[in-house]
Amino acid sequence: MKIAIITFGDPNDKKGAFNATHQRIKHLINRGIETDVFIIRYYQNRLIQLLRKKKYQKETTDDYFIYDDIKYHNMWVPFALTDYIQWQKCNQLGSVFLRYAKKVAKLFEHYDLISAHSFEPAVIASLANKKFGTPFAVTWHGSDIHTMPGSNRAVKKVILDICSKASLVFFVSKQLKADAASFGANISNSEVLYNAVNKDEFKPYPPAQKNALKTLNNIDGGCNISFVGALAPVKNCQVLPEVFKIIADNINNCKFYFVGDGKLKTMLIEKCGQLGLNVVFMGNRPQHEMAGLINCFDLVVLPSINEGMPLIVLECLSCQTPIVASRVGGIPEILEDEFTVSPGPEFAQRYATTIIRVLKNGKKKYPILPDVFNWESTASKEALLYKKVVER
Repeated sequence: MKIAIITFGDPNDKKGAFNATHQRIKHLINRGIETDVFIIRYYQNRLIQLLRKKKYQKETTDDYFIYDDIKYHNMWVPFALTDYIQWQKCNQLGSVFLRYAKKVAKLFEHYDLISAHSFEPAVIASLANKKFGTPFAVTWHGSDIHTMPGSNRAVKKVILDICSKASLVFFVSKQLKADAASFGANISNSEVLYNAVNKDEFKPYPPAQKNALKTLNNIDGGCNISFVGALAPVKNCQVLPEVFKIIADNINNCKFYFVGDGKLKTMLIEKCGQLGLNVVFMGNRPQHEMAGLINCFDLVVLPSINEGMPLIVLECLSCQTPIVASRVGGIPEILEDEFTVSPGPEFAQRYATTIIRVLKNGKKKYPILPDVFNWESTASKEALLYKKVVER
């Protein structure tokens, strides 16, 4: 069996979905499955970067890169202004992307199976299936199900078509599967395939190691509370200055951290400054530092508006670092109600109150990461299902 995996992302900005997909690929390859990996990347010329108010940086278009001994074949798609308008404003699919997808579908004629992660890869896999009959599987990770179909009718129509034609449909949480069913997606051939965490890496560190890392990272507050993720509206980090202010008024010597970057950074800096909060913006940090950073914090916050199955929750549980999250997406499948807060009126006050309670209770009662969130069991199930499809 030889499979092609198509994913989407930016290796220079490795976040949750990229890291989760990478681990899935790694563990499939470790099971002896012959695999070629392709990654869709958008190329932005000088004009596009200027229009998007980005500092100009000349982009290279290398054929591939190697990360963690896995070779990713780059599939470069021009980032077209027309596509942006079509996707965001006109309830259409990007015409430049569609032309590209039809062109590259021929690359996948001779594989036994295509495994696609998220929307754009699934479009290419579906086109290859239509042209050559190559069976394909699709894994939905989050926003492609819980957000995109509601904001773009054309995307919803294509997702419905993909789910009806795919040999296998994977969701990273039960809630994401329910979300897909709610707008009419075929889930008869679907499975919940959880993300997982490397417990050899994400584990509780001994006190001496924690203290050394705190010194190295200038984490010196009496109580260190952090948000980890993209500084984006869907993560609801815009509510955190208010939340942090309530916490600071009730717990002495608090220091707050933002690990990550995004378009809300300027607003957050200004708001935290106005409130007189002791805040550090740490920016994006490489994945190999994350286990150490998580061990440095007394609590991590995740007030998202929506989620699939966020890796940061799994990572915190594995490190035995408390995390308080919003009760959305797949989060209630991991965290008990006492560590989550439902969306709605007075969210900031209720969220801050829950955080204060958890901090004061310490680790007297805190959930343990269930065994199901294990990459070996995930890869084993995925590989078995792929073999069944190929042998039909």
